Amino acid sequence: MERLDRTAAELAAARPETAALVRTRQEAAWQARIEIVLEGLADTERARAADELRAMLGRRVSHRGVSAGASGLAVGRDLHLQADGGSAVAVTMGNVTLEHPRQPGPHQD
Repeated sequence: MERLDRTAAELAAARPETAALVRTRQEAAWQARIEIVLEGLADTERARAADELRAMLGRRVSHRGVSAGASGLAVGRDLHLQADGGSAVAVTMGNVTLEHPRQPGPHQD
């Protein structure tokens, strides 16, 4: 459990620009650990452990699922949107017209 707690702490402390790398490294490390344990088990123990892992993961995924209404968009991971240079950005966008602002006339100064 201590190792799981350290993993959770590392993931929580990761900066946004390095979060994906930290997550990938942790996934690889845990995959290797689990594979080593499973390979060391007898066939019947391995089958039972695999069933228990599937059940545990099924419960975990069902609690973390995302959903959205008919006109919505569900995002299960990071979403970063950025607009530059006078542009617009959105996940969903209706009719949008981008124009450069008009220069004020002499009576508007």
